[in-house]
Amino acid sequence: MKFTMILATILALCLVVNGGKSMKERFLKKICSKVRSKGFVSRYADVQEVPLVGGSPAENFARFKKRFRFFYSDFAQETNYTVYKVQLDTEKVVLADPVALSWLWNNQRLISKAEPGPFKLNSLRYVPASLASNGRMHERLRRNYYKIYRHAYKKYGLEWAFNDLKQKFAASFPVKGVKVPVERILDDISIGNFAHFMYGKDWTEFKVYDQYAKVLSIVFPPTDQDDAIINKMFEEVSDTPLIKDELNSVFGRGKCKEEATSEALFSVMCVGVPGLRKAMNSIVPLLVQLKPKDRNRINEEANTFFDATNSKSIDEKLKNAKTIEKFVLEMLRYVGGALGYVTYEANQDFIIPSYNGYYRIYKGQTLILHHFAAQRNPDTFRFPDEFTLTGNEEYLKENFFAFTGPYNMKATYSNRKCPGQDLAMNLVKMYVIHLARCDIVPDSDLSFNQLNGYRTESTDAPLTVKSFVCKK
Repeated sequence: MKFTMILATILALCLVVNGGKSMKERFLKKICSKVRSKGFVSRYADVQEVPLVGGSPAENFARFKKRFRFFYSDFAQETNYTVYKVQLDTEKVVLADPVALSWLWNNQRLISKAEPGPFKLNSLRYVPASLASNGRMHERLRRNYYKIYRHAYKKYGLEWAFNDLKQKFAASFPVKGVKVPVERILDDISIGNFAHFMYGKDWTEFKVYDQYAKVLSIVFPPTDQDDAIINKMFEEVSDTPLIKDELNSVFGRGKCKEEATSEALFSVMCVGVPGLRKAMNSIVPLLVQLKPKDRNRINEEANTFFDATNSKSIDEKLKNAKTIEKFVLEMLRYVGGALGYVTYEANQDFIIPSYNGYYRIYKGQTLILHHFAAQRNPDTFRFPDEFTLTGNEEYLKENFFAFTGPYNMKATYSNRKCPGQDLAMNLVKMYVIHLARCDIVPDSDLSFNQLNGYRTESTDAPLTVKSFVCKK
């Protein structure tokens, strides 16, 4: 009886709460969403369509090509809808809602991989990558994904990765001048480190990645010229020590070389490399704009990694670097992960909870799980469109989807959570550690207003500097 009265009171309050910004209102909003997600509220509705210029698919698609990665999040910001549908080549149901995403990621049996778009290219007409697969094939390919990461940890380890980054920073800097472009320098550091860690091959031996990266971002089907670039990239990955020399020891005797190469290409070149280079170049503008108190804390933690008297392992030091971890999590919330969103298809009719109640999802509908927009939800974060080490931390991990699933969800062979989360987090922490020991004087605009839909870093304009000097 007492529980029922309490629940009734909460539900009554839920009816009048409308996204307040005070801590009290936000807390109540959070409770309301929890109540709905547990199934106590039975009201539900069809997903509403967001019309754009009369809802014309052609005009929507024209805006999609222009805004690209910000296309779906624009609607969430403009309309305050967190679950909506829009007409493109097909009808898309967009989930830009932390409650909806958390619920769906924990009920993945309800969805399967829809048409993968650019990732269909990564199959190279041989076999699909794990992201674009379903059922037993998805699980089999995920096992290959795991084997690649385990092999890298066993062969190299985090200590090697840290020291390799140290050497690369020392070889790349200092630079001084007027409007010196540094993003490509930072790209090469992050990509070279990761590619060697995963493949055992020096980055300078990969000749077509820049062309391949452009193919990945195309909207239309690949041309014959694009196909040639894809095939060349496949050949270069196939010629790495991981595939050429260690195929049987890493993947198991009798493993299909084309299948192993396809998954190695997908996990490193299609997801890992874009995500890490984006992180490296996003750190610098955010780091130099930190409040002195926060920057000093990061510097103090970074210095422990260069303290010869500190006998702790690299793993222990990384776990203890709490301010650096906070910086990395907030940065990935603010700019998003390697994939701003992923596309699935509903396997059956179901009802999905959200911050704003329940919605009907119908079998066959295309679902856009939009992590970037969900991580900027104003009902969840106090400062959704700002980078802050203190204002958004309270609910950060439980509403963090930069690695496709919730932060605390464990990646398994059968689910779709990125198995590279721990490695990526550790590598990005290392980027912060090394960059914190650099004196950087930018001379470009550091604002981030999401003006360029094809740019993934934390500034609208490419980063240039007057000087970039790192401690030895």
